[in-house]
Amino acid sequence: MAQPYFLGCPQWQHPDWTSRLPPGQSPLARYSSALNCVEGNTTFYATPSQEQCRQWRSQVPDDFRFLLKFPRLITHDRLLSGAGREVSDFLEIIAPLNDVLGPILLQLPASFGPERLENLWRFMDALPPTLTCTVEVRHSAFFDKGEAEKA
Repeated sequence: MAQPYFLGCPQWQHPDWTSRLPPGQSPLARYSSALNCVEGNTTFYATPSQEQCRQWRSQVPDDFRFLLKFPRLITHDRLLSGAGREVSDFLEIIAPLNDVLGPILLQLPASFGPERLENLWRFMDALPPTLTCTVEVRHSAFFDKGEAEKA
């Protein structure tokens, strides 16, 4: 039975708790039998291959969700500007996960301040309409209860 919520961790294996998971063919299969989502923090640092995404998909049930991060190149190096090709490439690579894909995580660097919000709006508008995103801002101006936070 599908749960009305998703509960998971930022990784699917860790030496301190992996022995507490039910038996299974792989660490991801074991993890997905106990929890129903995982944050794919690894995609921030390195994009997996499409074959790797196929393998991940084969190890989880249909009601499982991957919450992958956009690559650092897009969010931190390009600051969401001029990264159309990189976004397309990333989305094509992770396509085998589309039916188990939760929101894509858009983690912005602390240097991404209010003066760059137009980049964020253009970036979001250019994404496929079926793609769901969550945005994490880190610049202090977004937390000072002023106009930047409202924007």
